Amino acid sequence: MASEQAQLVEGDVRLRPWTMGDVERLVQVGDDHDIWLNLRDRFPHPFTTPAAQLWLADQVAEIDPPMSFAIEWRGDLVGGVRLKRREDAHHVCADLTFWLGREYWGQGIALGAVRAATAHAFEGLGLERVQAFVYDWNPTAARVLEHAGFKLEGRLRNYVKKDDRLGDALLYARLRGEAAP
Repeated sequence: MASEQAQLVEGDVRLRPWTMGDVERLVQVGDDHDIWLNLRDRFPHPFTTPAAQLWLADQVAEIDPPMSFAIEWRGDLVGGVRLKRREDAHHVCADLTFWLGREYWGQGIALGAVRAATAHAFEGLGLERVQAFVYDWNPTAARVLEHAGFKLEGRLRNYVKKDDRLGDALLYARLRGEAAP
């Protein structure tokens, strides 16, 4: 992996590949019901040490090219961002997911991470489209994507069920040729 791919920087936000040494800190910032509520179930709750080890092993396995990153802010691991390339004829597209530990919400960190990951998708991975699904009960994530230049393309009704709550998913996307804000 080239050194310029190993770290992506946007302001005070740095993205770097996950390591198995991140387990303890990952449990500290990731074991939160409200984080789990806004992500797919592959991000477990409770986020115990064994669960974190399994989750990290999956992230660490995807290193060439890097698609899953720890978010660092001012030198501290505060969350994660992942690009998941679609398959078959959809291989020019990736799904983007991101999360932050609760104490880091509202500080612009997610926006920096999304911008850095999106730039990596287009410039480093040669993708044409990056898309993200946001649950309708998470307007903050929708605003982050909008500020990063993503456009709302549609609403998938009754698309998600978390914690016995049925909701819609909002589909946001940004294309390679669209100018970054």
